Amino acid sequence: MKCIFIISFSLAREGEVKIPLAIALLLAYLKNDKRHGNEFVVNHLNMIKIITNEYIEQHLSTLQLEYFDAIAISSYIWNEYLLNPLIKSLRKAGFIGKIVLVSYQIPYSTKEELRYKYSEVDIFIPGYAEKSLFRINIHR
Repeated sequence: MKCIFIISFSLAREGEVKIPLAIALLLAYLKNDKRHGNEFVVNHLNMIKIITNEYIEQHLSTLQLEYFDAIAISSYIWNEYLLNPLIKSLRKAGFIGKIVLVSYQIPYSTKEELRYKYSEVDIFIPGYAEKSLFRINIHR
């Protein structure tokens, strides 16, 4: 069974929805698929505080990373500074699966730019990830 973990970041203010709309739609799509629970499972962590490297490492220490085949990270221009530290923390914590970067901004960069900027990322998914996450090859 394919096990996918999604990490997103939110700057939700008091009274706002805590999960970004794009992530909520992605999770609803995946969890409502008839294969969910049989062929794959998806879990999600939304980081919603002021995000620092210490905050990231604290959250990662509570996860059983060996359970997941792939970790998909939601990327936006405002959280770019967190991506490489997060990926390094995942590897430092022992995660050996695929790192997937999901972003609407990916089409604005060339493959070479992405590989240079995010050398630890295995798969880049531009835009909507609903069907793409089903198709990624995550065999270790």
